[in-house]
Amino acid sequence: MALAGALGVSPIGLLMPYADGPDDLVEMTGLGELTADDAWGWMLADHDLAKGFEDVPGSMFARSFPRWVEERQPRGKRQAAP
Repeated sequence: MALAGALGVSPIGLLMPYADGPDDLVEMTGLGELTADDAWGWMLADHDLAKGFEDVPGSMFARSFPRWVEERQPRGKRQAAP
């Protein structure tokens, strides 16, 4: 967190491998190669890499957000920042 703050970037920006476009393959340690779009979506917790299990208790989504975030904005009702 401190490094991201010092560099003026979001922590996710330090974790995302470089890619020129969404269809480029990037290496994700422990996961193998993913498209940059899939990697970014997973890092944002927008989608689970185990597609089709988004609403299953115990899925990545059930574990990714603090309870107070889910209570304030249930998944699927979040809106992108303007």
